[in-house]
Amino acid sequence: KKLLKDEKAMTQDPKKSYRLFLGNIPIDLIPFGEIAEPGATVNWPGSFRARMKVMGFKEAFDCAVDINLNSTIVKVIIPEMLVALKLSSWSLSSGRGKDAMDIKLVLENVKTLCPDLDNDFHEDRNESLLEKYVNDEEGFWISTLGARIQVILNGNDLSSYLKNMVQGTSTMNSFLRDMNEGNVPDQETEESLRKMLGPLIDGLLL
Repeated sequence: KKLLKDEKAMTQDPKKSYRLFLGNIPIDLIPFGEIAEPGATVNWPGSFRARMKVMGFKEAFDCAVDINLNSTIVKVIIPEMLVALKLSSWSLSSGRGKDAMDIKLVLENVKTLCPDLDNDFHEDRNESLLEKYVNDEEGFWISTLGARIQVILNGNDLSSYLKNMVQGTSTMNSFLRDMNEGNVPDQETEESLRKMLGPLIDGLLL
């Protein structure tokens, strides 16, 4: 943190010791990998009052894409892992409605954000999705996104966690509400949201 403050002129968030600001942009410093304790948790920043879940962080880092930003290489999370981590984050903490809205934004723009998903369309593992969504192009794209998430996670703890999570009816009803900015959706809106969420769940459960 001292190096970032000294060389990048970052400032400390007075309320959260793991957060710095670059101008008005918040940057959270979250350790992960071998430093994590069993259960993929870290005690950070060492207060021992609460532990932070870092399931999937290593996978997200390993498959991040390199972007050249003003001659500096920056790793950027891919949409698949953004959805996976935000699902986990939403379920582990209250007051994380923005995670659900961020996922909604990804699902609404899945063709633009993940144009290479069509490479997975005819994979044998996705045959059941193709049959179910043969007349629903958007649903097939979203379900294929969910299936690819599970391929990336490769049966790890986050993979199992997400499978269990999305099978909870009350949990998913709460998620639908948060996708609608925390409001109970009317019938038309709920149908629209379920047309996105349902295929994602089907893909995650493959």
